[in-house]
Amino acid sequence: MEEVEMGNRIGVNRERSRRSRSDLGVSGLDPNVKLRLTDRDYQLMAFLYDQKFASLLVIYYRFFDQRKSGADPLPKNLWVTRQRLAILRQAGLISSQRIFTDARAVYLLTGLGFQVLRDQRGMELPISPAIEVEFRTFEHDKRVTMCRVVLEKQGKCLAWYPDRHLRATRGYPGAVRAFKEVPLQVIPDGIFISSKNERVALEIEHTPKDRKRYQEKLDVYRRLFMGIHSQDLDHRPVVERVHFVASSDRIGKDLNEFFYDPNRFRVHTYEELVGFLGKEALGI
Repeated sequence: MEEVEMGNRIGVNRERSRRSRSDLGVSGLDPNVKLRLTDRDYQLMAFLYDQKFASLLVIYYRFFDQRKSGADPLPKNLWVTRQRLAILRQAGLISSQRIFTDARAVYLLTGLGFQVLRDQRGMELPISPAIEVEFRTFEHDKRVTMCRVVLEKQGKCLAWYPDRHLRATRGYPGAVRAFKEVPLQVIPDGIFISSKNERVALEIEHTPKDRKRYQEKLDVYRRLFMGIHSQDLDHRPVVERVHFVASSDRIGKDLNEFFYDPNRFRVHTYEELVGFLGKEALGI
């Protein structure tokens, strides 16, 4: 099965993927490396910037997957994806790193790749790219990335703002007031613009929490829904809904007991959400 370019929407200030190409003329690039970047290449690099890192399979799902169903088999060896990543790596735009707990390498954006996005695409990049994988948050970060991929492929996420972007800019997307007015525990794993043009907070719940922690989070989100902390220019709350993803049925049950308003909260297990891509995705 051939892997081909996908046309799904992605992230802040990202365009739809097209087949147009542009020359790479950046100081620091090896002059012996001849490379013409596609829009998909830029989007892939922006994705690595947002998510800090991504595995081969995640990159395949987000940018090369042309299967009609998650039940369909994956292409043999993901060869087209591997080839393109090898080219970007040879050009110095991305790097790879291995984690001692995982046999598979992950890919990160390099300083040169960061420069290309900033200078050639005019992207607002408030912080430097991750230079290495944080082992402490590795599993959590992987799950956040997979949830983003699924939501984008389902057409439910039209733009994505990762937590590191929110912390760096100290603000919600479109909000007038600053993030510093809101308690830090309410900074979600990401905020995305939904297909209904709502601002939705994504929260990955990886470990059980006591009732007091859940109640505190519920109280903060209720205040945000009411616009007490901050509103945008259209007088809409900066967060309009919250999407929880639980790592287990037990955590999902606990979340449903507290966050029971279906108009404001939605709870899925990680297996329910990511299973959309197929059984291989659950092993990432």
